[in-house]
Amino acid sequence: GTDDTATATPMRMAVLHVIGASLLLPAVAMQHVVEWHDLYDSGSESHEVHYTVGDSVMFRWKGSLGHNLMKVSKSAYTNCEDENGAMLNDGSSTGQIEQVVDFPKTGEFYFLCSVGSHCANNQKINITIDPDTTCNSAKMMYPSKDAAEARGSMCDPPVNGSHKMGSCWMPGDSHG
Repeated sequence: GTDDTATATPMRMAVLHVIGASLLLPAVAMQHVVEWHDLYDSGSESHEVHYTVGDSVMFRWKGSLGHNLMKVSKSAYTNCEDENGAMLNDGSSTGQIEQVVDFPKTGEFYFLCSVGSHCANNQKINITIDPDTTCNSAKMMYPSKDAAEARGSMCDPPVNGSHKMGSCWMPGDSHG
């Protein structure tokens, strides 16, 4: 009857909510914006940033400013050489350019603008991608197996052994 439907719908909603929330438990990947033209400045320090594995970077500039974006080796970065680099965006558009670069792995990555003396004027950036060592603030993520299992006994539904997600631990099979 009508009563069954009324009780079933909120339950279904609650279940979906729990599943949806648990899918977000690993640290959320961030997209960082680099205003590419702003790095063009002969007086500036070298540009170095640290982001986390899984993050992405949007290099943004107006095409009319005449820049490009190349991924290069460390020595090419240091010496502003571009012959063996990978052209990610030749800057041929005159409108707003938004070139997204994904970082699925840890490591050091080097980018420069090979137009004229732009690299020599510090239009280059060294992006270090670090492992995901910070556990998400969600209640189900813990920095160690022991911490997860200590908390796991208080979970509902009951858990069967902890497992690792990324660099973090989750009690039991709580993410479905």
